[in-house]
Amino acid sequence: MTRVFGPTVYVLGAGASVHAGAPMLRDFLSAARLVSHVGSPDVLPHYEDVAAFLRYLDGLRSIAYYVDTDLDNVEEVFSLLEMGKQLGRADCAELIRKLKWTIYETLDNYTQVRWAQGHQLPDNTYTTFVRHLVELNKERAAMASIPGPGTIHDTVVTFNYDILLDHALHAAGTRFTYGLEGDGEGDLQLLKLHGSLNWGVCSECRGSPQVVSPASDAWIGPARAMPGEGQQLALRMATRMLPGTKCAKCDKVDKLEPLIVPPTWSKLIEGSHLVPVWNRAVEAISMAYQVVIIGYSMPSTDTFLRYLFSIALERNGWFNRVVVVNKDNSDGLRQRYRDVFGRSLGSRGKLQFVESAGEFVRFVLGPMLEVGRNM
Repeated sequence: MTRVFGPTVYVLGAGASVHAGAPMLRDFLSAARLVSHVGSPDVLPHYEDVAAFLRYLDGLRSIAYYVDTDLDNVEEVFSLLEMGKQLGRADCAELIRKLKWTIYETLDNYTQVRWAQGHQLPDNTYTTFVRHLVELNKERAAMASIPGPGTIHDTVVTFNYDILLDHALHAAGTRFTYGLEGDGEGDLQLLKLHGSLNWGVCSECRGSPQVVSPASDAWIGPARAMPGEGQQLALRMATRMLPGTKCAKCDKVDKLEPLIVPPTWSKLIEGSHLVPVWNRAVEAISMAYQVVIIGYSMPSTDTFLRYLFSIALERNGWFNRVVVVNKDNSDGLRQRYRDVFGRSLGSRGKLQFVESAGEFVRFVLGPMLEVGRNM
């Protein structure tokens, strides 16, 4: 039998979904401008919110004369508005609402799936990723006699709102849990620390998050022309699927909006529905054999990831390595990771960098099957 030691926690940043069209944080608002430019009120349900927010953004250009601010980076703009809101500026709360709909419209238009054989097919890259995860966890499930925490399931922790991985998991018939209160258990954990486009919160009754499957074709109804075979489709979760889903608590339609927290310095999770999700992430890292970080640039401003690892790893006595999968091979990116993990892992060769998807499969997923022979 192939021996699999683990478990592994996969951490996904924005770069993990960029191949499917999801924009990076630094390019997000530039992508939103293109959506607004080619769209119209007939196509985009929240076109006016998007247009109004972009007009506000244009009015901010003058501050770049005094302060070095990247107004194409959604994280910087969100942080600016969040600080204004916490200081009591009423206009900032309304602008945050418009910015959220700008995010939803942009992700809904840029994340693409393919229509074939009467269904929307999940993204190929995530489908391959799911297949490997399922195979590795089946191997581990057959090793119940191996001592230590290595027999528990793998976990994916993501900072992304998009539902491309969720879609692939649903299509594969994989049982998984989001870690939300009352969500139950599964063969894998998908923990979305900033929320998700398919976690609907009713604006009317404000009940618990309602999970809507991204694999549903319900939004493609008789009122719309059926797609052609092989056609690429925008996966419109926030602007079509959620509004078309009835609230499970109050039975009203067109009231579900995505549960997300802003990608800012404050994260705003205290007292929210995301607390159990974050607790699960800490627990998973505290029992991990290795962490694989995919498509995340480790910005120096994001202290929360550092704190997350610090809290989790203080209880992990068998943690082995961190593998960084990123096309960015710059000294800057590597140094940012060394600043976080370099003192212990880096000096022992346990902080490793992988650049390509093929190398990721060979170096990360393949050798995991051989780890037991080298311990």
